[in-house]
Amino acid sequence: MTSDQSFVRRTSKNVVAGTVAGVAVCIVGHPFDTLKVRLQTQPINNPIYSGLADCFYKTLKWEGISGLYKGVGKSAVLSVTECGLK
Repeated sequence: MTSDQSFVRRTSKNVVAGTVAGVAVCIVGHPFDTLKVRLQTQPINNPIYSGLADCFYKTLKWEGISGLYKGVGKSAVLSVTECGLK
């Protein structure tokens, strides 16, 4: 194998690994970020949620699992893009 082939192979593996890592981070981390934002943006004088667990259960009840992943497409694209910029 020539050095050019070796470079292309290493680079391809790094791109695939970075993409998989970015998607994994989004799948695991996005629901926590969604809950955090909902807690931070609820009205102070009339809160909707009493805490993190309450926010989680109400989100599942009202919107299903997809409620935890609102906006995940944009986050996934940004994560993959950020991996490529490092």
